[in-house]
Amino acid sequence: MKAKKMIINNIELLYIKNSNPNTFHLEFNFNAGYNHSQKSQVPHILEHLIATFPKETSEKFLRFGAYSNANTFYERTRFFITSPKEFSKECFDILVNSISKMPNYQEDFKIQKKIIETEITNKSIRPSIQIFEKALKETFPDIKDTKEHLGELGSINITDIQEFYRKNYTKNNLRIIICADFSDTELEYFIKEIDKINLPSGKAPIINLPAINQKDFSTLNNSKTVDEICKIFHTDQSLTEKERAAFYILMSYLFRPKIGKAFLRGRNTGILYGINFSPHLNTIRNHPFFVIGSKIKSENKNKFKKIINDEFSKVKNNKIDVQAFEVIKQNIKNSEKITRESTEKIVNFYREDFFTYGRVRNYQESLKILDTISIKDLTHIAKKILFLEKCDYKALRFYILIFPIRINKLKLIASNRNYA
Repeated sequence: MKAKKMIINNIELLYIKNSNPNTFHLEFNFNAGYNHSQKSQVPHILEHLIATFPKETSEKFLRFGAYSNANTFYERTRFFITSPKEFSKECFDILVNSISKMPNYQEDFKIQKKIIETEITNKSIRPSIQIFEKALKETFPDIKDTKEHLGELGSINITDIQEFYRKNYTKNNLRIIICADFSDTELEYFIKEIDKINLPSGKAPIINLPAINQKDFSTLNNSKTVDEICKIFHTDQSLTEKERAAFYILMSYLFRPKIGKAFLRGRNTGILYGINFSPHLNTIRNHPFFVIGSKIKSENKNKFKKIINDEFSKVKNNKIDVQAFEVIKQNIKNSEKITRESTEKIVNFYREDFFTYGRVRNYQESLKILDTISIKDLTHIAKKILFLEKCDYKALRFYILIFPIRINKLKLIASNRNYA
């Protein structure tokens, strides 16, 4: 799988040459740092984006959704528009035209507002928006009834929309991801089309992608909650769909409440895991990683590392608590009913990341994959990750999350070969 990243008209385009899936994914990142009132406005602001999509064609080509990731170092809510079928010129044209039609003037804004109010009042919301509304209610559970919805919608004005776009463009939070097997001519067409997009509320600032690249190192400065260096063990081994599911169950098993309760309290607990983490490809998740670090106290950090190492060894040797394994699988099946208690964060993260990330998944089909996973699969994926502990230093890639750290300190870290 080859990836090509480029900035076109201040929008990040990530093209992944891949015949399957053949889709696109437009993503808005909503990061921490907004006050509560601004955060509550976001779903209503994005409703105006949806209102610009032509009803008949958008239902055929586009799907909308949202999910929230508030695990370890930063909190962010992502709203995405994705194509459920094969990516096409017609599909892309709908996307481009709708982005360009975000309201710049008060009269345009009033027209869109009336469309949304009518759909909410008459309960005739188009199917694609119903999907979006469901996702919003999961992400913002305080939006419950029609009256409250209309009340909050009424408080939004065009200035709020323009400010939202200004902040998001400035922070490089709008990206278009295309997964397809294009010829050079086809890709050139899409690049030219993106270049024609008229950004709302004037020309956006040039996107700055902060990354200090060293041999085997990359730094991220965008997390203000990190006050210690964290090590992310990362492998370039790609996973099958079943292995992806097994990986998340393994993480759920390793961080189950009996073991991880002391480390799972609060927003910045020092545990993070997922599929592929990179400052350049952080939305294409097909490689496993996990983190130990951040705000865990030093004495607890060492204790936690020992626990995880011991648990990994047990899993590798097929010594798994069968009852705990079955409970985790059952919790995932029932995850729609589980509240976001601290001891259930892992289950919720599994649901959000595995079931919904990046494309519209069929929940029942995903559960079928879940049902096929056995203890043997956990042992298999654990061995795949444990390979990292023995691999050559030069073959091991670290992403060091810093707040902020001097380059000479990076060199000092690089000279330290003890990664246990």
